Amino acid sequence: MYSKEKCLYSVLVSVCGNWRNAIYLQCSRCDRKCGGFLLSTNSDGSPVLFPVSDFEKITGEKIDPNECACVMTRETFEKLFHRWLIWHTAALESCCITEILNNQNEEV
Repeated sequence: MYSKEKCLYSVLVSVCGNWRNAIYLQCSRCDRKCGGFLLSTNSDGSPVLFPVSDFEKITGEKIDPNECACVMTRETFEKLFHRWLIWHTAALESCCITEILNNQNEEV
């Protein structure tokens, strides 16, 4: 069963307990209003994502992208993780962020 709190825990572990150590991932490709994601990597270098809107709802904190380690566009994310995305997502034409989130949810 998916638990946003368990996914949040995984993200916080990957950023040493401080969201400011995460990368703020801007997403403007989808029609839906994503509101951004916190991005980090786990111990094997795989991307770990968490929706900023969920983080703010659960913690009551407001994320300021400028306080994160850096701000990255979705296009830059796809270039940086291109080889990983080829092996771990169905198709780059689809929303890889949604697919990563769904896969994370299944693992928790």
